[in-house]
Amino acid sequence: MLKLVESDELEIHSFLHNIKSRGNHTIALLDQVALETETIIVLPDERVLRDVPVSVFKASGNDLAHQFLEGVRFMHENKVDHLDLYSRQTHCVFT
Repeated sequence: MLKLVESDELEIHSFLHNIKSRGNHTIALLDQVALETETIIVLPDERVLRDVPVSVFKASGNDLAHQFLEGVRFMHENKVDHLDLYSRQTHCVFT
């Protein structure tokens, strides 16, 4: 997936990604291409949360909600506030 970001978003993403923690669910940054004022970042193939099939949430042993809340706590513990957490901004990588 390609995403066009401003330098502050890239800096925050890189900062969070490099912290070693069980609660860190930051999506890996595979590559980046610097432009004049923005950067294109390359992320693994992912789905927007609202596009995840309902069966994923009903599956036994699914810890998607736990990982989501753990990730929000991780960001807050590292002094990062995510002000637009909603289904279109929340992405999932299936492994």
